[in-house]
Amino acid sequence: MTCLFLTWTSMSLNRLARGWPQADSPEMGAEVLELRMTFRSDTLVGYLSIRQYVDMSIPGARPDDTHPPATVLGDKSCKARYGVAHVRAIFSQAGFPFKETSPDEDAMAVDGDVDFLTAPARIQIKCTSQFTISGRGATWPAEVHWRERWNAAKIPVYFVLVILDRSDRYEWISHHGAGTDHRAAAFWTRVDRIGPNENVTVPKNQRLTVATLADWEREVEECFLPM
Repeated sequence: MTCLFLTWTSMSLNRLARGWPQADSPEMGAEVLELRMTFRSDTLVGYLSIRQYVDMSIPGARPDDTHPPATVLGDKSCKARYGVAHVRAIFSQAGFPFKETSPDEDAMAVDGDVDFLTAPARIQIKCTSQFTISGRGATWPAEVHWRERWNAAKIPVYFVLVILDRSDRYEWISHHGAGTDHRAAAFWTRVDRIGPNENVTVPKNQRLTVATLADWEREVEECFLPM
């Protein structure tokens, strides 16, 4: 039986060749993830002691050997982080800050707030490669507690769907002499008025761009106008 012990810190990924230090020992540093893998024949038994959530579906080596054979994030987590990063980049281009919700505090069924001068708007982000960028629209299932939280909001809640044109994450972004291209597009719809039995329908004619933020800011301001 062979054991491999890995620790992750905010600075590096280090392999420890000695012992099994305790999670709170100085050797582990701050923000530590312990990952102990025990290989027994063809069976992988994983032991995980965490201070934050991590996707355990670690992808294996690629046949072309041009990318890292293993990564820290699995494909699902990579897709989720890309979706937030894509939306955040558009908000940054428009000049509005985005405050992401802590994973342990996601009780409002939103991933964060975009701040306008008057008040924020709430944003839920989903990222997928199961749809095409072209077409008329896409439908995403809405859980009951999502609808309840969205309906209770007194400010606009927007659902943003980031669609990736490629399922292979190494094809999401390409670099060339003229710049960097992303094979993705984001679309949106407002959901704080969604019906009790409705799913989220995102029209493809509502593309998330810099101009979208001006429309959102106006809708936020309308919430504070006298009736």
